[in-house]
Amino acid sequence: MTTPRIHFVASQVKPAGDAAQVMKSRYGQSALDEAEVIVALGGDGFMLRTLHRVIERKLPVFGMKIGNIGFLMNRYSEDDLEDRLAAAHAVNLNPLRMIVQTESGTETSALAINEISLLRQTNQAAHIRILINGAVKVPLVVIFIFLSPSMLFNVLKKSIMFFRTNGSPPVIRIFSIPIFTKI
Repeated sequence: MTTPRIHFVASQVKPAGDAAQVMKSRYGQSALDEAEVIVALGGDGFMLRTLHRVIERKLPVFGMKIGNIGFLMNRYSEDDLEDRLAAAHAVNLNPLRMIVQTESGTETSALAINEISLLRQTNQAAHIRILINGAVKVPLVVIFIFLSPSMLFNVLKKSIMFFRTNGSPPVIRIFSIPIFTKI
């Protein structure tokens, strides 16, 4: 079996750096621009950061867990990497794009693979509208200080996943919480 052109990246913890050196010496290290696959060595947080860093390249990322926590990751092994990469099941990610407009009218955007968090720095209400593929799914709502926006997005994310899994329309039942006010 031919070894694909691999680019190894590792988190900053020593065991991940040590593992990267072993893997590079065994399988080689391709330049990122020439790689066919990226192997990320670390934990879930490092995997998510790696996905953010390389998302525009559209390269597959194969994560290997170094340490104790890593449910997104495959177990680390120095052996049979070619076979493991060939047998891996691809999962296509569809990240969320968050576009935020500040009170002054400035817009900024970010991609979200795992979640979106919005942190307010004042006691003002947050005005939020959610669109999916250009269609309004949650009309403009006002969130008062009783529920932080980061908690809201975590609730929305989990609810959308739950409702999609169960074939129901997403987000419908969340807005019976009395601290939301439609505008």
